[in-house]
Amino acid sequence: MQILRSTSHSPAYNSALEEFLYRRSTIEPSLLLYRNSSSVLIGRNQNVRREADVEWCEKHDVSIVRRISGGGAVYHDLGNLNYAFVVERSGYTPDKYVGIALEALRSLGLKNARVNEHHSIWCGEGKVSGSAFALGKSALVHGCILVETDLEMLSSALNGDPTAESAGAAIDSVRVPVVNASSLVASIGIDSVQNAIIYQTASQLGCELVSIDCEAFAETEEFKVLKNKYSSRAWNMEKHC
Repeated sequence: MQILRSTSHSPAYNSALEEFLYRRSTIEPSLLLYRNSSSVLIGRNQNVRREADVEWCEKHDVSIVRRISGGGAVYHDLGNLNYAFVVERSGYTPDKYVGIALEALRSLGLKNARVNEHHSIWCGEGKVSGSAFALGKSALVHGCILVETDLEMLSSALNGDPTAESAGAAIDSVRVPVVNASSLVASIGIDSVQNAIIYQTASQLGCELVSIDCEAFAETEEFKVLKNKYSSRAWNMEKHC
């Protein structure tokens, strides 16, 4: 399995990288790890204004980017670690890949971490990680882990208007309490979670991990088209406004 660690914190860049890996004509099983600067990532079929305080986000330099996967809106910042598995469609078993993140957190001391029916990871009464999926010729399973995220920023950014009208059938997020992993086990940090996910991937999948340079993809025309898409208002804001 290929492993890619993006050094970019641009939500548009990393979203384009996910889709590039997902759309490749030759499917290469891959694990992508990345962090985004302050941003709201909304599901493909969501109404932006119902999910995020758009004006507040603009004032505070919080980007809004639409995913290709379903699911609800999430907040990213540099205290959040994101993982994405791209695998053959026939190998689509979300429990397996979310389970890798679960075991990574358990190995770091979150012994009571559990996965619920929505493939979210909870510790006690708070959610520490959510996940979402896309299915095509290949399968994309990705998730975000709250390690040391600014929860006040998260609350303000995700303070959408539930009365906002939608141009189509939009799927609303389900609001739940969230918690940072580092607030539960002080020794947990971004690097330790990343290393634990890498170790669990190799261990549970029984595969060799081969590091790939993301920059090699960034120069292709396919990637540039995708990055422009995720930088555009038409894709990010207007789909269900």
